[in-house]
Amino acid sequence: MLQQLRWVSLACLLLSVPASVQAANVSIDRATADVPNGILIIEGSGFGVYPPIVVLDGFVLPITNYGPSQIIAVLPSVISGVPGSYGLSVSRTGKAGGVQSTQDFVLTIGSTGPTGPAGSAGPSGPAGPMGPAGLAGPAGPAGPTGPQGPSAVFTIAWPQNQSLALLDAVANPVGPLNRLTLAPGSYVFLMSAGLQSRGTGSTVQCFVAILGTGPSSNAMITSMGAFGDQKTVSFNWAGTLTAASGPVYLSCFRNGGDAVDIYGVSFTAIQVATITAQ
Repeated sequence: MLQQLRWVSLACLLLSVPASVQAANVSIDRATADVPNGILIIEGSGFGVYPPIVVLDGFVLPITNYGPSQIIAVLPSVISGVPGSYGLSVSRTGKAGGVQSTQDFVLTIGSTGPTGPAGSAGPSGPAGPMGPAGLAGPAGPAGPTGPQGPSAVFTIAWPQNQSLALLDAVANPVGPLNRLTLAPGSYVFLMSAGLQSRGTGSTVQCFVAILGTGPSSNAMITSMGAFGDQKTVSFNWAGTLTAASGPVYLSCFRNGGDAVDIYGVSFTAIQVATITAQ
């Protein structure tokens, strides 16, 4: 408890001091009541070098020792035995005894009381500003492979053991050997076939043609030797089909000489975005 302050009039001690000789203000850091020894220890700064004036709960205390940073005063017996909080003041005096600076303090004697109950929560404060954006997180794992899309490759082939004798003359090409019916678009066509001579020698020409609107590829000419001579003919060609285009044919014919067997025919169309002339 804070005892009622019974201040002793110090008016008779207050004398003015020129500003040029004034020091820093009095500051009390701590005050300790040594009850068993009946003394009060005050620590701080600015106490000065002349006897200070110490007042505790209205009692002017006798000073037993003093200095610029520490004061030891006699603790009144009427206070030392009564726990509580008491008003304390320290005044620095000058050479002539006038008060230059005073600091008030609260001295607690005895143990501290129990902690009081927690107060009710205060109202929520306003929301703070939005913080900066965080760093980008690590890349996630690769997703599973998606299903295979529709094929843009179209192939037709003969069985390996099927053969055809090219006996017709120039005016009657054998074929079509293979035929592909395709949607409008641009395609690259791949052709391959095996040839075997059945006579003394001959010449064979193969080509790809788009019926209805043309055009056709240049002919691939292959010269065959005597009976049993085997060769493979292959080439590729690019063309564009329109809505008016018909099927695409692969045809071959004998340009001269004896008969030739053709076997292992493969004809493939690969759809592409565009065709660029080289």
